[in-house]
Amino acid sequence: MILRHVGDPVIARAFAEVPRERFLLHPAPLWQVYSDEVVVTYRKMGVISTSSQPTLMAQYMLWACLAEDSRVLEIGSGTGYNAAVMSRVCRRGYVVGVEYNGDMVEFARSVVRDLGYDNVEYFEGDGFYGYSQKAPYTAIIATVAVTEIPIYWFEQLKDGGRIVAPINLKTIYSDPTVVLEKRGKNLVGRFVTDTRFIPARGAFEERYARRYERLKELLDLEETGVLKLKIPKTVLEFASQKLWVDSAVYFVGNEGYAKLEGFNWRVFGDVEKELKSYESDWLDHGDGDLFETVFRLMPFEGSMVGSFD
Repeated sequence: MILRHVGDPVIARAFAEVPRERFLLHPAPLWQVYSDEVVVTYRKMGVISTSSQPTLMAQYMLWACLAEDSRVLEIGSGTGYNAAVMSRVCRRGYVVGVEYNGDMVEFARSVVRDLGYDNVEYFEGDGFYGYSQKAPYTAIIATVAVTEIPIYWFEQLKDGGRIVAPINLKTIYSDPTVVLEKRGKNLVGRFVTDTRFIPARGAFEERYARRYERLKELLDLEETGVLKLKIPKTVLEFASQKLWVDSAVYFVGNEGYAKLEGFNWRVFGDVEKELKSYESDWLDHGDGDLFETVFRLMPFEGSMVGSFD
C-alpha cells in the first residue's frame, strides 16, 4: 500500500523491504501500518513517539539528496523505522540514529540486528549535539521539531551536505520544514512545506526555557521606541529564536527585548540594533521572497541561510 505513494523507485524498494510492523512498541492494525498514515510506535508514561507519514519520509529523503553511499544522521530516530528504511536506500553508506529515549534505542537495535541490517546504528543521546563520533555526514535529517539549527550539526555536515528539519515555531499552526545546504561557512536553504512533528527534547527545550527566563528578567525595562521592519515576521521568528508567550511574539536580545504588535515591534531596552541587523541581512542578500531568501542564523555568527535551486 505504501508503494503507491512513493515515486522514487529506490526509495519505494526500501519501503517494500523494511517491515514497518516490526518497529512498533505500540499496537496498531496492519491496515494502518501499511497505509500512508502516521503510526504511534511508542506510548509510555507520557512519552509518545510516532512513525511519520511514509510519503513525507520519502520526500525528506529526496530533499536530503540521499544516494547509495550517503552517510546520514537522523535526529529523533524513535523506534528506528525511518533510519532502517534509509539504510536500504544508502546500501553502501551508513545511517546513524540518535534518540533521547533509551528504551526505544535498545528496541531499535534489536530489530535491525534481527533483520540483518549492518549499516545502521542507534545511539541514546541529545540530538541537539548531533553525533560527532560518526561524522562527517552527507545529510542530517530531523524527525522531531527543533527550535533552532545547532552549530554542532553545521560542524558535523560535509560541505555540500544537506540538513532537512521541521522548525518548531511554538505556534498551533505548523512546523515549517527547511532544507539547508552547507556551502563553506554558509548554510543556504529554503522553506519547503508545513508539517507537524513531536517537539525535540533535551537542550532544545532547555535553551528555549532559558530565553523565556531571560525575558522575565527584562520585563521591567522601559520602552525605548517602536520599530517597523521590512523582514517578514515568519522569517524573523526562525532566524532570531523568538518566543511565543500567551499568543504574543517576543524577540529577546542581549540588552533588551521587543514585542510584536501588528506589523511593529515595540522596543524595550537596547535591542534595536540587534533587530535591525536581521533587516540588514535581508535587504543585502534577500530577493524579497519569504521562502527563498538569505538571513542569518543565530546559533553561529556569520552563517547565512538563503535560496538555492
